[in-house]
Amino acid sequence: MAYLLLMAIVFGVALIPVFGPPVWIVLVVAKFRWNLNPVLLVGLGVVASTAGRYTLSRVARHLERFVPRRAKENLEAASSYIESHRGGIFALLAVFVVSPLPSGQLFVAAGILRIRMLPITLAYAAGRLVSYSLYVAGATVAQYSAGDVIGKMWGKPWMIVVQILLAGGVVALPFIPWSKRRPAA
Repeated sequence: MAYLLLMAIVFGVALIPVFGPPVWIVLVVAKFRWNLNPVLLVGLGVVASTAGRYTLSRVARHLERFVPRRAKENLEAASSYIESHRGGIFALLAVFVVSPLPSGQLFVAAGILRIRMLPITLAYAAGRLVSYSLYVAGATVAQYSAGDVIGKMWGKPWMIVVQILLAGGVVALPFIPWSKRRPAA
């Protein structure tokens, strides 16, 4: 029962595009609160988090109807630009694999840009498998209390600034002149 509740909580947290708690904190708190198996905890956390972020990107696609026509053209150009450059695709995947930054804004942007989500979702899952494993293992070995972990990360001014900047970046995407960046045909 605790594992199902954990998956529901992680899925819900992953649906929050900005200012949500990091999933790793939820996993660490669950580890100590319910004394869960760390391997199962990480595996289910990755599955629920990945499903939540993928769902967030799909929901973001419906925001397109609220975007002005000129901005839609820019978004289409941005998507074409990213998908036509091999380096752009690898850079984008690298961001989803190793980025310590909040990923909600990245998934919203990918959804609005209508970028193919399978490679991004798989990259996200691979990256989270590593990071969640490190956090849960580190917390288990070091015997941190859940209050210390939450206090060290959440609510820090730099973390709030990073999330505000990323949210602003997503809002600015439709206004970047992407059509000027298209490769010559």
